[in-house]
Amino acid sequence: MKRIIERFTVVALILWITVEVQGALWGASSYNTLKTRTAEYLELRDEVDALKKKTADLSRRADNLNRRSLDLEYLKERVRIVLGFVHQDEIVIPRDQFDAALKKGERGQR
Repeated sequence: MKRIIERFTVVALILWITVEVQGALWGASSYNTLKTRTAEYLELRDEVDALKKKTADLSRRADNLNRRSLDLEYLKERVRIVLGFVHQDEIVIPRDQFDAALKKGERGQR
């Protein structure tokens, strides 16, 4: 009887160790799952940081366009960039013509 109990104890111990190892390697709280979840967390944290930065930038831009704190220099800059307005005494060279002149100048120096 003592021998049966000893064998049963050994078998039970082996089964318990097997179940624990299986859980550690492939279970819901395994090392692989922890590694995967950590990588997902880091990606989501980076995404949240980017969204916070974008939100802060949009908030700053909205504050600059508020009537109470309207920055005229900022408004002029945005009008120039977005709408393409220029002063009367400025000379505007389209980008493609500027690039062509640079290439022509580079060929002339060779």
